[in-house]
Parts: sequence; C-alpha cells; structure tokens
Amino acid sequence: MVLGYNAMESGLSIAPLSLTMFAVALLVGKKSGARRPAGLMRWGFLLLLVGLALLVPVVPRADSG
Repeated sequence: MVLGYNAMESGLSIAPLSLTMFAVALLVGKKSGARRPAGLMRWGFLLLLVGLALLVPVVPRADSG
C-alpha cells in the first residue's frame, strides 16, 4: 500500500509516536523504583496490544496489491 508520502511527510507522521515513546521511556526509567522489570515488561506488552487493537480499525485496507 502506498500513501504517497515523501521522506519529510513520513517522518512527520511518525514523529508523535517516536516522541511519546521516548518520553514514556524516560518517565518509566525514573519512576520504576522498586518495581520488578518483569512487571514493567508485562504492562508494556499489554499497552502494545491495546494500541494495536485501537490502530487496526484506523489503518486503511489495501484493495489491491
């Protein structure tokens, strides 16, 4: 599927995701404290699944390949 973006438009479209992931990584690193890394990983995977479930209906389907 081709959306017709150039390099700048592609970068700008994924910039919010990249910046949010960076900010969350900084916050979790500072606030983790005595929490176990396995628990943080479990929450990360849970949030990943929730994000994918929300993203799938938004992404347009390709009718032809």
